Amino acid sequence: METKEDELIEQLYRIFSRYPFPARMEGCPCCVSDGHLRLLRSKPLRQLGDHELSRYAFKAMTTWGTAEDFKYYLPRLMELYVSGRDNFDARLLMDKLSYGKWRTWPADEQEIIVAYLLNWWKGFANTFSFDLDTINRLYGLLGDTHVLLNAFSVEIHSENFRNFIDFSYKNYHERDCWMLRDWIDAKQEMLEEAFFHFEKSDPAFARKISDTLYILEHS
Repeated sequence: METKEDELIEQLYRIFSRYPFPARMEGCPCCVSDGHLRLLRSKPLRQLGDHELSRYAFKAMTTWGTAEDFKYYLPRLMELYVSGRDNFDARLLMDKLSYGKWRTWPADEQEIIVAYLLNWWKGFANTFSFDLDTINRLYGLLGDTHVLLNAFSVEIHSENFRNFIDFSYKNYHERDCWMLRDWIDAKQEMLEEAFFHFEKSDPAFARKISDTLYILEHS
């Protein structure tokens, strides 16, 4: 069955298909060898993986190729890096989008990038992989914390609540957490309720909730 992610990936490939294969893409000779070029061109776009793309992803636009070259590879990079599969790191791709000034690109390109990132975020935000560095990068790209936080479901009886406690406990005092503190503070009543809910069934987690409440109340 086709998922929302599958639909968005197909839109990415369709929209960015306007950019031709970069047959003459140039790179800094200190960073990019003929072997690197051959490797990147060794397979069709949709078959490229970590072995072929990792060096290009790191060097794209800075020392290897232009923004238009990057757009040719972007659908595959989005498909792999944002998924988090095979050791791909979404944060690298976010940095490259910023470097490429993607907010100056045509409207349909911006719209599909936003749609894909938000769809990915809805799943990522509710896992223990959720981290402050990623949300700050997304904030830098999208400029809106509300749309990000609305995707973070916080309910006492769900696993997502444990993610929220873990994140708040670790990050509340971090300087880069400033834009999230009001959102975290608004959950204090929920934390008090949760403490009594878990006090007997999960004492260790109840203690962590209590410690998180202390951080919020004394900051």
